[in-house]
Amino acid sequence: MKWLVNPSAPTTIAVQESSYPLKFNQQNSQTAALLPRYDLPAPMLDRPAKGADGALLALTAGKNRETIAAQFAQGGANGLAGYPTTSNMWVIGKSKAQDAKAIMVNGPQFGWYAPAYTYGIGLHGAGYDVTGNTPFAYPGLVFGHNGVISWGSTAGFGDDVDIFAERLSAEKPGYYLHNGKWVKMLSREETITVKNGQAETFTVWRTVHGNILQTDQTTQTAYAKSRAWDGKEVASLLAWTHQMKAKNWQEWTQQAAKQALTINWYYADVNGNIGYVHTGAYPDRQSGHDPRLPVPGTGKWDWKGLLPFEMNPKVYNPLSGYIANWNNSPQKDYPASDLFAFLWGGQIALRRSTDCLSKSHA
Repeated sequence: MKWLVNPSAPTTIAVQESSYPLKFNQQNSQTAALLPRYDLPAPMLDRPAKGADGALLALTAGKNRETIAAQFAQGGANGLAGYPTTSNMWVIGKSKAQDAKAIMVNGPQFGWYAPAYTYGIGLHGAGYDVTGNTPFAYPGLVFGHNGVISWGSTAGFGDDVDIFAERLSAEKPGYYLHNGKWVKMLSREETITVKNGQAETFTVWRTVHGNILQTDQTTQTAYAKSRAWDGKEVASLLAWTHQMKAKNWQEWTQQAAKQALTINWYYADVNGNIGYVHTGAYPDRQSGHDPRLPVPGTGKWDWKGLLPFEMNPKVYNPLSGYIANWNNSPQKDYPASDLFAFLWGGQIALRRSTDCLSKSHA
């Protein structure tokens, strides 16, 4: 079992600035003993394995799992091209920036592609005056400036997803137990066209918690994926777009509050102000819920709702005069993602950054 909060993990927001107010009491966790036995492979081991060149490997199911597990063990993740990738950011404020009001250096790591799916763009008209870089077909610039503020991002890796173990009915196929009643799952047919092959049709099942990812017939259990950002995709894309018109921290954070995906947003302006927000929508879980494990889907452990934006880690003009991130923990006591092969650990790379930035000027 991986840790939820690693007290030794370095954070983007310094300890003297703030710590995360919600505390997880591991001794109060009640959900593990309520789960059915699970003997199937870890779902993340069933993803297609890739070689060092990024090409898919033609392997048997067993060998594929061995390869993925070995990649995880060697590098901590298998990356988009078969080896690890982590994004990084430096934001330097006016108290430390030499010959500049503020400096932003963003090193996003999407992977390696030819041709790249990101491109430089200038948008000057219709109320916009921005220059930057963004993935193809995005409505807003992920990295850019408008002459008054600049912005950038790295992956946040907050825990915005839970798995619910639905108890299936043995007598009524397609039904699951929720709040004392047998409820019929929603279903739809999907067809995938296969190049040079037969089209494949399958059924997508959905409960009140989300789409079914896997079913274990031996225990009559279906595992549903509940996403805090579900239904907020368009609002999130619009937030990326509208931030491009922001002229100050207040206007910018209004858009950050609408961004539901787990992304770190960074800010700097012509007056030398700098800021950081760990954006995203995150569940307000029941007391005793261990988010590292599936939780029974019978109703008792349903989310109470979503946490307010005020709970998201954020800092404006930090005392240090700089902001640094290398896909590390945003704030002291902030719970880690439950991704199979992702940990917030010692972060040697981040410590090298902060050692450099802590010097008098940059």
